[in-house]
Amino acid sequence: MNGFNLSDITDARLGATTLGSIYLGYTKLWPLAIDYSREYLTIKSLADNNTIKFIKLAITSKAETKTIYWSSDKATWNSVSSSESGTTIKTLSNNEKIYIKGSNNYYGSDEWGYNYFSSDYEFNISGNIMSLIYGDNFIGQTTLPSASYIFSFIFERSKVVDASNLILPATILADSCYSGMFGYCNSLTTAPELPATTLADSCYTYMFYNCTSLATAPELPATTLADSCYYQMFSNCTSLATAPELPATTLASYCYQSMFGGCSSLTTAPALPATTLAISCYNEMFYGCTSLTTAPELPATTLANYCYSQMFYDCTSLNYIKMLATDISATNCLEYWVDSVASTGTFVKDYNLKSIPINSASGIPTGWTIKEVNIDYSQEPFTIEALEDNVTISINNQKACQLTYTKNGVASQTLTVSANVTEALNVTLDTGDICTFTSARWIQDRAKGHFIVSGQFKVYGNFMSLKNYSTSIDTQGCEGALKDNVGLIDASNLVMPATSLGQNAYNSFFNGCTSLVSAPKELPVNGDNTHALMFANCTSLINPPKLLFTNIGNGGCNQMFRGCTSLVKAPDLNITNVGTWGCYQMFYGCSSLNYLKCMATTKDGNSNFSSWLYGVASSGTFVKDANSTLWGSGSSGIPSGWTVTNV
Repeated sequence: MNGFNLSDITDARLGATTLGSIYLGYTKLWPLAIDYSREYLTIKSLADNNTIKFIKLAITSKAETKTIYWSSDKATWNSVSSSESGTTIKTLSNNEKIYIKGSNNYYGSDEWGYNYFSSDYEFNISGNIMSLIYGDNFIGQTTLPSASYIFSFIFERSKVVDASNLILPATILADSCYSGMFGYCNSLTTAPELPATTLADSCYTYMFYNCTSLATAPELPATTLADSCYYQMFSNCTSLATAPELPATTLASYCYQSMFGGCSSLTTAPALPATTLAISCYNEMFYGCTSLTTAPELPATTLANYCYSQMFYDCTSLNYIKMLATDISATNCLEYWVDSVASTGTFVKDYNLKSIPINSASGIPTGWTIKEVNIDYSQEPFTIEALEDNVTISINNQKACQLTYTKNGVASQTLTVSANVTEALNVTLDTGDICTFTSARWIQDRAKGHFIVSGQFKVYGNFMSLKNYSTSIDTQGCEGALKDNVGLIDASNLVMPATSLGQNAYNSFFNGCTSLVSAPKELPVNGDNTHALMFANCTSLINPPKLLFTNIGNGGCNQMFRGCTSLVKAPDLNITNVGTWGCYQMFYGCSSLNYLKCMATTKDGNSNFSSWLYGVASSGTFVKDANSTLWGSGSSGIPSGWTVTNV
């Protein structure tokens, strides 16, 4: 257009009408999208009579006077040098801009000696910060000089409102380069992007400190951190509601210390995925975040000195923490970390963490419920947990013995059990209450010890705590142990580790537990009649145990799952040989069953599979050993209508 530059148009009118844009056909000619990376650092006034000054703070002798250049048209440039009283650059009208450049390697000397811009009224900042370093040659520059405090505190306490178009293009930062850059900028609502992926010590320290109008934080893509890199970066940003993602997995000392301290509107904390911590890495990170209710999951297993010290201090709404550490021996790693949190809450910890203080501001808060993960149930005693109020327990054993039971970990009671006498225990459980059991001889030859529980409950822990954690069960030692407890719902964490079983060891163990959904996870061995009727008539059973044994004894699984009408998939039978009556009526009446894998290739005696699949689903899948010749068709072999898969 004869040398005319459309980018120079600042206002377009057609007669008296102001135009918002100009098109040629479907092509937009004006206003052009501005590439701020190619623009000098720009200050745009948001008010009349707005005096912009360049000031030198010289509390220490290190402060240096710096000279910069400014222009209203990018053609005529005027020099100005900083001074302690403040050197006026220009008094601007509303919407008036000035462009700034310089050739200084740094503008700050330390935290008490630096140069900065001030204004009487609000303004926006845009353009490429590198014009302060490289002058006219700033375009494309991404390398910072080898200096510290390059741009530190350069807009501190100013009335900047919008810095979203300020370009900070460096990808490798320098020590303290942006520290305090917008500190105490109470009018700042929008921050610049921070693309750097290689950080430096203290690079973002105090960058947005006390920016009380900042509601949205910039993304922080760096994955490898440096010492104190985010120290107090957003402290006292009282309007900040959501924190940026923090993807770093390699931390550094003090890297996140006080990062969100005093962010009283923060409701959502960022995930903290790092598993290797550093000294004071999260120290005071959320101090005073009074709106935060849920802490980020803390997956690290070994803590570092001061790493969580005062991390959630004065987070008065915080009511949930999941902390998976097992080694908290580091110096002051939990010092006052949950001081003044909510009066009630849930604390989830690793089962193996035994040394953490309870009812402590330096451990687990007073009044909080403790839950555990990664529990080794084999090391826990047999436990009944109530799932409703007013659950009572009675017991019966065919043999005399002693039984010790403990409610909620306190006040153990030892009962001398008379043979074949049903006795009510002196305990009533409400929802969440537990009762643990230990004995030397509850499990013995033909004891048939039976627990009778009213109401809904679940069981877990090592059942062999009833025989001093032995691994052998005598004949009928556990027969009918939980039989006909219609309120039993979950036994998935009941450990049944015995590897030596007498006849009928588990006969009818859960027989008639009509509400049982999940069985123990695994059963290691089988023998003669050992698992007969074990889950018979468990009409709600969906999750059967994994059967680890490779041979089934005589009658070993006789009617084991008979009448389990909700069972859809049978446990895999990775077995070789089946004894006489070994699988007799094993899945009889399992009307929903439509999948079974049985790898048996040999059998002893007769009636090994008699009626074992009587009354199952009319169609299903039967997986077998391709070389097995055991199978006929029908309820005593492979059901008619089922698809056979050979492996």
